[in-house]
Amino acid sequence: MKNTRLILLVGLLVCSVVGQAQELGNNIKLNLTSTLQKNFAVSYERILNKTVSISLGLKYRPSSGIPFSKTLINLDVLDDGDGISDVKLNSLAFTPEVRFYLNKNGYGQGFYLAPFYRYATFNIDNLILDYDATNKTVKSNGKVKSHTGGISVGVQWNLGKRIVLDWNIIGFHYGNATGTLDGKPESPFTSSEQADLQDEAALDGESSIFTFDRTVTSDRILDKITSPWGGIRAGISIGFKF
Repeated sequence: MKNTRLILLVGLLVCSVVGQAQELGNNIKLNLTSTLQKNFAVSYERILNKTVSISLGLKYRPSSGIPFSKTLINLDVLDDGDGISDVKLNSLAFTPEVRFYLNKNGYGQGFYLAPFYRYATFNIDNLILDYDATNKTVKSNGKVKSHTGGISVGVQWNLGKRIVLDWNIIGFHYGNATGTLDGKPESPFTSSEQADLQDEAALDGESSIFTFDRTVTSDRILDKITSPWGGIRAGISIGFKF
């Protein structure tokens, strides 16, 4: 009888702990620093146990100008003679990750290491380019898809019962990307310019880390590009626990 009561008591305690973990085992977070770059970034984190959680991030940038381009032009860092202020950029990224919390508190609190994968797409419009092989101005649109992996380090705090603050201190990711750059000249390319542009791509491919596959016609220049890709990841997010 005593054993039955003890088992029942332990069962009730376990159910209580599991119920609380399920109630507070999810975080929905908004990245505050991404908004400075005109990005909207949210993430969902599921706490699995004291040490481990899994997370999925979504980052979206609607079509808009290059971040801080007007400021850089005013400071003479960029020259708007090439229409930098008219360039439009949009992007979308998915970032699944696994977090390992390292301190004694755990359960989504304290310092963490987070291996992650990122798939991202980028689109750029109204890009004005000048090629060495011709004096013509070329208006181009570009698309890039990248696959990268990396690791982040950060710290997360519970601010009361329902609020969480996440500081992703620094992260690095590296991988590869494929893209296209599709341009139309202000006037048709001559046959000699087409040949020179093809030769230019061949030389660029030999002397850089990029792989070029160029097609040139009288009214179009299309580059298919493969290259290494990487970046730095950091930010501060605030979220709601449920």
